[in-house]
Amino acid sequence: YFQMPPPYRGDDCRGSTDFFSDAALEALQFPPIRDETVRRGEQTAARYERDVEPMTQISDNLYRWSDGGGGDDDDNVVTEEHLRWAAWLVTSRVLTVQGEQNTG
Repeated sequence: YFQMPPPYRGDDCRGSTDFFSDAALEALQFPPIRDETVRRGEQTAARYERDVEPMTQISDNLYRWSDGGGGDDDDNVVTEEHLRWAAWLVTSRVLTVQGEQNTG
């Protein structure tokens, strides 16, 4: 199962606005998408600054990133971009069902 997720910075995430450049976000013709993307980015940045970054400063062995491929991204301290990718990975695999809350 752990071999199934798409690779970090892989083609799968390129279609997500979470990884668009600022210029590409500004070019979107539907402001609610841009606004939601910016909000998610702000939430990720806040979470990283509050919970992850301080832990990386306590010990350089905590919060390490390894893509398992032995490349440049192996065994580095986790960055905000890693957290953004991880959040995208989880939400990209979730099936959202619309409907009234608490209706089963």
